[in-house]
Amino acid sequence: MYIGGGVLTGGCVQEEIRFSICPELIISCLMCTVMNLGEAVQILGAEQFSSYAGYGFSLRFAGPCIDKQKRAEDGSVLRGIFAIDAYDGRRRDFNIRVQMQDVMMLREITKAAAGFSLMDDSMKLYSVLATGNWGCGVFGG
Repeated sequence: MYIGGGVLTGGCVQEEIRFSICPELIISCLMCTVMNLGEAVQILGAEQFSSYAGYGFSLRFAGPCIDKQKRAEDGSVLRGIFAIDAYDGRRRDFNIRVQMQDVMMLREITKAAAGFSLMDDSMKLYSVLATGNWGCGVFGG
């Protein structure tokens, strides 16, 4: 529910890597403190400034990056980040039966609808959609 994951507290996996190589994303940690049930966060224009190597505790800076992503007329990078928080399934009673309950499925559908809703026609400039491993890994989804 906290955008940026552990980017400010030493995290070094998927979300934290993205926030580290596109440092203007860190501003969203201050602006969007906690995502509620029907909320997602959309950030447009996230430019990559750093290259990296490794993952997890082997993550390291690999030099500057010249972002070759297409740009809008105003020069902003045509990259959008849509943050959708996953349910934290680390509790002992969380399992596939709980995960597939109507209320849980409705939560995920509501989050997806909020995250992938187009804000305006400018979104048509974005030609690729990729998702992370939403809820996998540490959250047990």
